[in-house]
Amino acid sequence: MSEDPYAEKVWVKNYDEGVPSSIDYPEMNVYEFLDNSAKEFGSRTAIWFLKNKISYKKLKDLTDRLATALVNLGAKKGDVIAIMIPNFPQFIISYYGIIKAGCIATACSVLHTEHELAYQLNDAGAEIILAWDNQVDKINKIKDRTRLRQIIITNVLDYAPMAPRNRPEIAGTLQFINLINNTKPDPPKFNINEL
Repeated sequence: MSEDPYAEKVWVKNYDEGVPSSIDYPEMNVYEFLDNSAKEFGSRTAIWFLKNKISYKKLKDLTDRLATALVNLGAKKGDVIAIMIPNFPQFIISYYGIIKAGCIATACSVLHTEHELAYQLNDAGAEIILAWDNQVDKINKIKDRTRLRQIIITNVLDYAPMAPRNRPEIAGTLQFINLINNTKPDPPKFNINEL
């Protein structure tokens, strides 16, 4: 074995001058980048969606609430949770909320066919899905062929200006925004690389 760890990484020789062949990353949970940004830039805009601005501080609060809600629903460290939401703030909230709960996120395309969605959910072992509400029919058609036990839905307007409050529940699902609004933030604490 070569002493140079980059000897076999032939692409490195094509890097522009001054571009390092490796970067030292801090040993921390990914969500700590968001938490640190909330401390340092709390009032600054993290997300701007449909003329609604969400600050870093608010984003941290939303992700803490979702993480807590997921744990309250029975999610355990290492569980896989699916996200089937397009480019809405809810995707970002879901991703950070899932990893703050100690879980693993698998992103599913809203363009998946029923067969593709069932395959991905089964392959990943997802038991919870956070999904765009216009995907509910597709999810319900394949639910019995998967391990899904919980469907959490969101609407494109949930984080728009003048968003409706307390969306009505749809049988067999939970409303994302209601779940977050009705949960006090208390996400679990754990260390990286902890089993």
